[in-house]
Parts: sequence; structure tokens; C-alpha cells
Amino acid sequence: MLTFKLCVVPVTVSAKYLKQLIRILFRFLWGSKWERVKRTTLCASIEEGGAGMINVENYILALNLKWFQKLLDESVVANWKQIEAPYLRGQRVNAFLNATISLNRAEVKRVLPLRTLRHTLVSCIQTLNLLKTKSTKRTLWLNKKIKYQSKTFFMKPLIDSGVMLHKHLLTNEGEYETYDNLALKFNFQANNAEFIQFIKLVSSLPEQWDSENYIDPQTTQSEHLLNFIKDTNSVKTIYTKLQDSVARVPVKSQEFWKNKLFINFEMPWREVYINNFNSTIENRLRSFQIKLNLNAIVCNQILHSFGKIDSDLCTFCKNATENVYHVFYSCHVTRTRVPLTLPPVNLLFGVHNGGSGDKLVNCMLLCARYVIYQCKYSENKPTVFRFVCFLNSVRVSECHVSKKRGNFLAYRKKWCRLLCTEV
Repeated sequence: MLTFKLCVVPVTVSAKYLKQLIRILFRFLWGSKWERVKRTTLCASIEEGGAGMINVENYILALNLKWFQKLLDESVVANWKQIEAPYLRGQRVNAFLNATISLNRAEVKRVLPLRTLRHTLVSCIQTLNLLKTKSTKRTLWLNKKIKYQSKTFFMKPLIDSGVMLHKHLLTNEGEYETYDNLALKFNFQANNAEFIQFIKLVSSLPEQWDSENYIDPQTTQSEHLLNFIKDTNSVKTIYTKLQDSVARVPVKSQEFWKNKLFINFEMPWREVYINNFNSTIENRLRSFQIKLNLNAIVCNQILHSFGKIDSDLCTFCKNATENVYHVFYSCHVTRTRVPLTLPPVNLLFGVHNGGSGDKLVNCMLLCARYVIYQCKYSENKPTVFRFVCFLNSVRVSECHVSKKRGNFLAYRKKWCRLLCTEV
């Protein structure tokens, strides 16, 4: 229902409500108030090392941008466009997008009384800021540097005819055009009321603009925006583009594992992330591996530093400080009870041979890691029997899900080396 409302009418979502909604989502994700990874990292795609968590703010921006795209698209015919379209004729879109004052100010409301349209333009400006586009600093309209009696300027005839920038007021020699010559040059109807406003505008221009050389960006803000949202058939496409521009690759965790595991080669992190994710359809395993990728598994070393437990010693061996590397690899209890003779990088991140990897092998390694993780919190010793039982439960679960989804052949292809028949 909320998505439908935001799609049809771009209503304003209060900052307080949005903040509470995002907090609830991330508390549900972590199961506590303690967020161990930056939200921008978690909102990145699986391939980039994130969890594919929805970025609510960007999703709302995408909904508003899609609505704005329909508004500007002349091929889309709708009765509701007769209300908004007159306010965006000519170059008025550029005037609003290049504004250096808030679009919620009273002087803007006088020229743009529609609240939904103002909110959508604010979303467009937020998008341009996310994309870090370069806007002109010498726009004439709604510019806080150009004021007369504390009010900015917005002259519709000049805007509709294309007079947008300081350079448009100048002749080839760098002198200011007269009002009549400007009207002939840009083909608009001159009148006395606008002439008085023009005189006030020229007298309010900053003096340094006349002495400084400045080159305006070749691409306008509306062109930046239209290039961004063109050829997008859905809100999801726009949202994906926004996420690609703001998502952050977990460089810190990658460097941690590279140093901890003494990796002296170029680690194919993208393959590691996607292959481990695709090795199983069990969400608990996928969630666990994402936490491991981001070094977000909580061990006794961290809990002891927070004062939550009395000792930082390993739950299994009671001899060494417990951290992620120790629990899953260097602990002698783990290595003897779950004997996997693999290098630590393969034990923690699977086997990848420059392609999609071996799904069964990576799934088995992931199950082994998860069993060790479960035994740590239940304070039981990890054993081969526990691993086999858990692996079988994963196999049975995937069997039921694949039958329900009509994807049983993929299940057979993955598990055929362990099974001869499937009842």
C-alpha cells in the first residue's frame, strides 16, 4: 500500500517516520541495536560484498524520479499532467533544479504552489547531489546571491525564452544587454513591469561576477537528470542505478582478511561473494557467510572487551584468545574434530576456480563453518556427526524448496555426487 501511494502521488514522508522505519529494519536484520557494519555497505549488492539490504531513502527517490519521468515524457498522455505540466514549461525545470535556496520557501511556493511537485523536485536535487553532478553557480533565478529586498528573482518570460545564466545577459564584448535587445535576442515580449524587474536583477548581481572568468558546465541539471533516468522501464531500474552510485565496497574487511590470511595474490572477491551466496538457498547460511565476509561474527575477544563476559579465551580449547580466525581455523579442537585439510582462505571463503565455483563443495564448506558457529554458541564440541546431520538437513530442505519452485533439476545437478537416487 505504501509503495502504491508513493508511486501514484509523491507524498512527503516525514524524516522522523523514515528514521524510525530504517532503524526497525536494521534492528531486525541484526537482531539487536548493535549494528556491526555500515548501512551503506549492507545496502550494496551481493556481488559488491553487501547484503542487498533495501535503502529506503533511495527507493523513495526512485519512486519520485519515475513519476517525474512520466511527467516530462510527452509520449505519456494522462489527465493529471494538465495540472503539473504548466509549471514546468520551457526552462523552468532547470530553474528549479539549479536553485540555491530551499524549494519550500515562501517565494518558491508563490511560483510553484503544488506541494507534490515541489517535493518531487527536491528528490531530483537530492539525486543530483548523490550523483555529484556539477551545477552552475551563476544561475539567475532563485539564487541566494542575487536578492533585491531579501527576495530572489523568478521572471517567467525570460526563463521560458531560455535566459538562465549570467552569460545570457552579456554581449560578445562582455557588456550587459539592454532589456529591448535581450527581448529581441531571446524572442520574448517586452513589457514595463518586466523591465523594472530586469533593472532590479542587473543591479543585484554580485560585483565579482563582472571581474571573474567563469565557465558554466556544458550539461544542465535537467539534462543530467534525464540522462540518468532515460531508458528506465521500472522503479527497480532507477533504484539499482542509484545504489550503484552510492554503494560502498567493504574495502576495510577485504584488507583485514588479506592481512590475516596472508593472501599474496589478487583475491577474486566478487566471485567469492556471489559463489558462496549461490551455493545454497538457505537464508541462514547466506546471512552467516555475509557476516563472515564483513568480519561481523562476534567472538569472545569482542564480548570481553565490552565487558559482556569474564574471559576472552576460546569456547572450545580454553587456551587462546577467541577471534574469527582462531575459531574457524587455528583452534586445535576445530581442526581435529572437523578435519578439513584446506588452506585457511579456502576453508573460510570456499573454492573458486575463476568461474562459478563448485556449488556442492562450497555448500559443504559453508555448512562446516556454520556448524562450528552453532557449536560455539551452544558450547558444544563440533563433530563430524553434527556436520553430516546438518548437511543432510540442508539437502532435504533444498529438495523440498526445489520441488515447490519447479527447479528440481538444479537440485539433482548439485547433489548428484552424494546421492544415487532421490525418493
